[in-house]
Amino acid sequence: MNKRNTIQKKIVLETLREMGNHPTAEMVYTRINEKYPSMSRATVFRDLKSLAEDGTILHVPMFDSADRFDHTNTEHYHFKCTKCNNVFDVNIPYFDDIEKRITDMDDFLIKSHSIVFSGLCPECLKEDKSCQN
Repeated sequence: MNKRNTIQKKIVLETLREMGNHPTAEMVYTRINEKYPSMSRATVFRDLKSLAEDGTILHVPMFDSADRFDHTNTEHYHFKCTKCNNVFDVNIPYFDDIEKRITDMDDFLIKSHSIVFSGLCPECLKEDKSCQN
């Protein structure tokens, strides 16, 4: 089934690209609502899901908070600051074959993987005197 390209989906994609900060669906909706108050939360969430499913954007699962979305659609890793909750790209090669290194999961079919590093970003590290020793 072909997915339709709607004006709303275009607005969602443009907003995500403008934000450029790995926002949650709620953050995208809030930004869109400022300019297009008639656009529903359900539409924004549905369009983000659709854009991720077709590979236009990346859905970045977060295990301890709301998932994020990334306008960069090539597979790569992320870092999440445990203090400010901002998410950043990590500049290391993506390991396409990491699944082949797993030796004890013969009965599983692994289709993808996601790695999110966590710690303090440079700004929070400056503020957190306890980590400076």
